[in-house]
Amino acid sequence: RFAGITAAAESWSTIGVMCQQIMMEGCFLSTPDATIAMCSFLMNRVGEAFADDTPLEGKVAVIVEAMTDNKNRTVGNVRTIFGKRGGMMGESGSVTFNFERIGFIQYPLSVADSDKIFEAALEAGANDVVSDEEHHEIETLPDDLNAVTETLEKEFGTPSASRLDWKATVKTEVTDKETAQKLLDFIDALEEDDDVQRVYHNAEFSDDVMAALEQE
Repeated sequence: RFAGITAAAESWSTIGVMCQQIMMEGCFLSTPDATIAMCSFLMNRVGEAFADDTPLEGKVAVIVEAMTDNKNRTVGNVRTIFGKRGGMMGESGSVTFNFERIGFIQYPLSVADSDKIFEAALEAGANDVVSDEEHHEIETLPDDLNAVTETLEKEFGTPSASRLDWKATVKTEVTDKETAQKLLDFIDALEEDDDVQRVYHNAEFSDDVMAALEQE
């Protein structure tokens, strides 16, 4: 069942250009004959979009965030990327239940050792800190993001990122190389669009799939 878009988006002016923030939802089948199964668009996180009752079981959930001065162009481009892979429009909100909203702060590894930034972040009110070979990534509650950022800035300076993010809470395992490669190619295609800011997914690749991908 399909209906026309009834979404609303808040607009604002940036350097003389009217911009809109868009969040788009969709999913990707996690089976070997993977195709995009559905895509629903939520404008500015409040509007309604195409309605369809396609279940999400067995599919990788995808959220696309974009910034645009032309809503129709951006939605059309993302819709085309989904459509080329068998896309079908779905119900808004059909994907976000797989994720939770979090505050995300990132610092380069060089600002401090992992123990120091871990202690400072927790004292500032963060929920978790993960350090890898390049970055310290700090997670907060959404409402605590600004306060934690301001506290850490006093000690470590301006972070390389401070924003609201989506964190997958329900994972979909991808167990074959072909599907994994199709999913990664799909995400690459989305990220190559000039208006797309970030792409989130809830795929979890098995160890065998990761090993196979790394061999290429």
